[in-house]
Amino acid sequence: MIEQSLFLERFEEIAVHFGYKVTAPVAKIYYEHLSENLTTEEFIQAAQRSMVEFPVRRQLPSPKEIVELILGTRESKALQEWQMILQAASRNDSESLVYLSNRGHIALSAIGGLNVVAYHEGSLQWIQKDFIQVYCQCSDRDVKVLKQAPASNPRPKPVADEDLITTEQWRELKRKMKNQG
Repeated sequence: MIEQSLFLERFEEIAVHFGYKVTAPVAKIYYEHLSENLTTEEFIQAAQRSMVEFPVRRQLPSPKEIVELILGTRESKALQEWQMILQAASRNDSESLVYLSNRGHIALSAIGGLNVVAYHEGSLQWIQKDFIQVYCQCSDRDVKVLKQAPASNPRPKPVADEDLITTEQWRELKRKMKNQG
């Protein structure tokens, strides 16, 4: 949550820089959106960066653009979370997914869960593309309403070599199957 007095002061500076006259309804909309997404320190940074990133622009940056200056776009966040999913799948560690955002959990659930990533043979390009698409298209309301998929270990523990079927057992099994049908 952004400290309101500091917000009003910095927002006025941004508005003057971009030649915009601030009205109460507009300030309220900006404050609500920015407070949901940024801390006070992040907002101060974003206010400074907005004047640097958009120096000759003659319109006020949208709240979304201000947030993206600090947090990045949804696509960049989706790629960061995809990397976390790949690491969790390769390490057989679903516990590390607790750091995934709600949006990330929903997108992972939509593509079939961690098992799909862990067991997929070949390129994960299309699965990654689907994950990013769902992540980016999922609305904030969806994130609040939809439930996350339960975490599960993506792979069973490896079987020790001595537990494998012997050649003799294999032949016996083949002989029984041949006799049955």
